[in-house]
Amino acid sequence: MDDERLLACRHSRGLSLSEPLRAFGRDVGRYAGQRHTRAALDTCRCRDRWNSRFSTSFWLDRIRRRAELNDIKASLYAEVADRAARCLSDYIVPWRGIETGTSTKAVTNDWVAKFRPADPVVYVSVAGKLGLLEPQVMFALNHFYFRLQALTREIDAFSDQERRVLNDPHGRRQLEIIPARLRSTFEPALRALERLNVPNFEGFDREAISEYRHVREAGETLRTGLKKYRSM
Repeated sequence: MDDERLLACRHSRGLSLSEPLRAFGRDVGRYAGQRHTRAALDTCRCRDRWNSRFSTSFWLDRIRRRAELNDIKASLYAEVADRAARCLSDYIVPWRGIETGTSTKAVTNDWVAKFRPADPVVYVSVAGKLGLLEPQVMFALNHFYFRLQALTREIDAFSDQERRVLNDPHGRRQLEIIPARLRSTFEPALRALERLNVPNFEGFDREAISEYRHVREAGETLRTGLKKYRSM
């Protein structure tokens, strides 16, 4: 009876039987839309959080890489400056005199062996990360260490021989190659130092020449000394 009265009432108000179904459908649709909206908002929030974390991680990684690159450059600069200062000091005294013929020192293979450059340490230890450097820096470094190795080979080859050079014309000619090898390191060393472009490079240069009195006594800075003697 209640259902019959409800139907009679709906007919008297001009409502169709499908109206309750449509109202129910609207309620379901509204509920589904709310759920969809909430899901979309949750997705956006998750995406924003992921983007934020990714962005933070990306920039932190870039900062770490930049700091690591600066450390590598500073370490390489210190080593190049030290090796270049040693070569410059050795050339000023005594090898410049030997090259020009003004030195009368009795040279032996043991004496020549004392001028062998120290083997690279930093360059070898960071070899796997040299790709982080700019191309012009990398090639300047390679050129300098190549010239340094050529000097080392020349000194080793001479030192292994059993002769007193002043009494041996062939040995004398071979001896005269060594100052030329020393000078050949000056230009690539200067280029490498300039391209590494570390902050406060003057402090590095002062420390480098502080160990080599012939450079200090000549009144040269490291860079001016390299420029002065590179083409003599």
